[in-house]
Amino acid sequence: MKTDNSKIDFSREDLKREVKLPNKFTPNLAEEIGIVAGDGHLTTKKKDYGIIIAGHKIDDLDYHSYYIKSLFEKIYNITPHLRIEKKVNTLNLEIWSKAIFKFHNQLGFPRGKKKNKI
Repeated sequence: MKTDNSKIDFSREDLKREVKLPNKFTPNLAEEIGIVAGDGHLTTKKKDYGIIIAGHKIDDLDYHSYYIKSLFEKIYNITPHLRIEKKVNTLNLEIWSKAIFKFHNQLGFPRGKKKNKI
């Protein structure tokens, strides 16, 4: 199955960072989609488009810091930002990219709550 990336807008920042989108499904892409389906969500803030993947700040630190981060680098040529919440036991791996957001949206991920929608 191929994805139709011709309909996806790249922001100026995406172009500057040389964000790429996959044009076919691979095992890495399937795993990334599963991670976002399980622990992630799509969000927008003003003109920013993001994917946030949540985890436990101790138990999931290495998994997010190394494994998921490198998966996004391989697939999209982008380095996610790791944000650790100090007052609660969570961490968020954040990917801010209009093109990657729209790509996931095209795959069926809704913005916001995804329960019973994927």
